[in-house]
Amino acid sequence: SVVRCIEMGAEDYLPKPFNPTLLKARIGACLERKCARDRETRLFEQLQENYRRLQELEKLRDDLTHMIIHDLRTPLNAMFLGIQALEAMGEFNEAQRRMLGVTMGSGNTLVGIINDLLDINKMESGSLQLERREFTPAELIDAALKQVATLATARKVTLTTELEPDLPRLVADEDKLLRTLVNLLANALKFTPSGGTVTVSVRPANDESSLQFCVRDTGEGIPSEAFGRIFEKFGQVESRQGGRGTSTGLGLTFCKLAVEAHGGHIGVESAPGEGSTFSFTVPLPLPSA
Repeated sequence: SVVRCIEMGAEDYLPKPFNPTLLKARIGACLERKCARDRETRLFEQLQENYRRLQELEKLRDDLTHMIIHDLRTPLNAMFLGIQALEAMGEFNEAQRRMLGVTMGSGNTLVGIINDLLDINKMESGSLQLERREFTPAELIDAALKQVATLATARKVTLTTELEPDLPRLVADEDKLLRTLVNLLANALKFTPSGGTVTVSVRPANDESSLQFCVRDTGEGIPSEAFGRIFEKFGQVESRQGGRGTSTGLGLTFCKLAVEAHGGHIGVESAPGEGSTFSFTVPLPLPSA
């Protein structure tokens, strides 16, 4: 009967005749357990409410960010049209052309940030549709190097490539992978000193079911303790020298989500004084039956 009662929910039992002191102790223990359960219930309800409020705040933040991003497109487009109109009005001297180039470069950087934010939002919500097509790894790398060539020249950093022969063709979203490579190359160039080297390579992964792209620099490297948060959204990681941030807070997040959207993986390796290496894999198309 004792076992049946406890199985049905009884807290404890006392045989007759009972001792009053023992009865009081047993009742006190039961009341303490009841109070503890009540506290746990209240805490759980508070956690649920806080989580619900956090979700609402995150949605509000994302909606506000999305609205601001879209509102930025209109003045940016007007700025580009104005610059193009100025260029059509006649010849400029060297200083004027240089300033126009700086303005266009800054505008293009802002457009890139806007596009990264929009695509990150889509990838986080699972609504991004990849536009897959067939292309070669060499075509992808050539296009990426052209986009960062001016930055490499300005920083006096050498760009090199290492491509294994007879690489298979990819079937993927070329634009997303191109922006991934450009982000990684630009990040490497930013933190490679004058006279250094940035190398982009591609080879079959160990399992031969994907290709591995690597961007290696000869900069100061990234602190190992920062590896866990370097791909976080809006994350900033300080370098060893001068406290400089080693990412814009969006570019590397975009890279991570774009690679994962393809079913790949991205990672980073670094050692003091030996630079950093960002690598990511892109699955190869399955052979046709």
